[in-house]
Amino acid sequence: MNKFIKLKKIMKISLKTYRNRYIICMLCSFAYTIMALVYPSILSLIIDRGIARRNIHNIIGYSFLFLSVGCLMVVFYYLQKVNFAKLSQKIILDVREKLINKLMVVNYHFWKNHKTGDVIEVIQQDVGKVENLLTTMVSDVIVNLCVVVGVSIYLLSIDCIIGSVLIILAIVFSLIQKNCGRIAKEFMRKLRAWQGDFAAYINDIINHASIIQMIGQANSVKNRFCSMSQDYRQRLIEQSKLMVRIQNISMFFSTIGIFFVLLIGSYRVFEGNMSIGVLFSLTMYVQRLYNPIISLANTYISLKNAYPILDKILDVLNTSDEIENGKIRKDIVGNIRFENVHFKYDENSRYVLRGINMDIASGSIVGIVGENGVGKSTLLRLISKLCIPSKGKIMIDGIDIKEFDTQFLWKQIGIMTQDTYLPRGKIKEILGITNNLEMADKVFKELRLEIDKFPAGLESEIGENALSISGGEAQKLAFIRMILQNKKIFILDEPTAALDLESEELMLKVICKYMKGKTCLIITHRPKLLDICNHIIEIG
Repeated sequence: MNKFIKLKKIMKISLKTYRNRYIICMLCSFAYTIMALVYPSILSLIIDRGIARRNIHNIIGYSFLFLSVGCLMVVFYYLQKVNFAKLSQKIILDVREKLINKLMVVNYHFWKNHKTGDVIEVIQQDVGKVENLLTTMVSDVIVNLCVVVGVSIYLLSIDCIIGSVLIILAIVFSLIQKNCGRIAKEFMRKLRAWQGDFAAYINDIINHASIIQMIGQANSVKNRFCSMSQDYRQRLIEQSKLMVRIQNISMFFSTIGIFFVLLIGSYRVFEGNMSIGVLFSLTMYVQRLYNPIISLANTYISLKNAYPILDKILDVLNTSDEIENGKIRKDIVGNIRFENVHFKYDENSRYVLRGINMDIASGSIVGIVGENGVGKSTLLRLISKLCIPSKGKIMIDGIDIKEFDTQFLWKQIGIMTQDTYLPRGKIKEILGITNNLEMADKVFKELRLEIDKFPAGLESEIGENALSISGGEAQKLAFIRMILQNKKIFILDEPTAALDLESEELMLKVICKYMKGKTCLIITHRPKLLDICNHIIEIG
């Protein structure tokens, strides 16, 4: 329960937000429960006061009452489920939004410690698994406890011996289910960890499917996937066996309960101390007693199963690996200064950058060169605040970048990464073309990127991972998107890597034209790009 309280605090869930919906759900649950409790007693009346006495009026009257109660049960059950579904979806949406918002402010260290597939599993699957516990758990526990107490009192009032036997069996059953819950929790913890690894592997395959094919690793990947799938299948079978064993225990105790009711009740009927209708209703009340106990036990087991899942959700929401945010929201000019900057990704790892000192004046185009692995791409992460220096400072216009409001800083800096990212959607939406259509059209022509090549022009859809366009087209579109943002600082990481020589020449002219008066850092090995730089800084 502590984990749910932590989740409530992190989510800043106000009871007022869900109160009215929850009250409606509870009222529907109680109404359905009352109808369900009355239901068996009406059958006993039909048998004892109608059939046994051959009274057709009682048979008809109680039968219509039976039908009315049954219809009300259907109505209240429907209202209960619909209202809980609405409440559940509201909570799922809120939790997922909170997770995405959190992921948008985590730093690079977070992704070093978390598998992508595991995080995807948290957002897509784990949230849905716990929503039932966040919505129906409390109401189910309250309603089921009320039913257990009510039915126990009724059974004791009808027959003390039958009532006592059934209550003792219920206690024994509850103790056994508690032990089953402990076993289920441990099994689920291991299964959830493995699911994260499997999801990460699948995510890696899907994101690099074409590369896997080209380098001839398709069979190797397929064989490993099949092996992991078989392992996954076996683990799910083991989980199913465990849950079936737990359900069989429930069925066994229900059967034993009915056995004692029939045994003792039949003796009471022979003695004339109990009617056949009451005996018949008692067999149904056994279900009314054990069903809520089974439900409570299942809730307990579900709670135990949910703990590893909650741990994953809380791990993301609770992470301290966040981008250090400041408060300054001052428009920047574009002067950048590195003062004795050292950086390493982990405490025990080597320094990627050592003693970097450089001054970049506003309005200059600077080339950054160096051997592979010397930390050129790390500069991107440092300037965008995804990482912070282990030692030293990075200053923009004389202000430590840690002091800037992160969202504001991102709006001032345009970054074009070596791995081109274009989200799914229409070209017009991806590029952010609104009232700057004229400028966009101009840049398209300067780069000789014919928009007519696309089926619907700017309304054309770009598929996932930009598979519907070439690497060069994707790089040009990413560059146009950055130019249209009209920022003060631009950082380009190998901006012509996917271009042919002619396209590279065009890109150089466009960079010179649109970077005039802007601060531009170009990370590259290509000589032609270095030729347009005011000066070159070598790292290493």
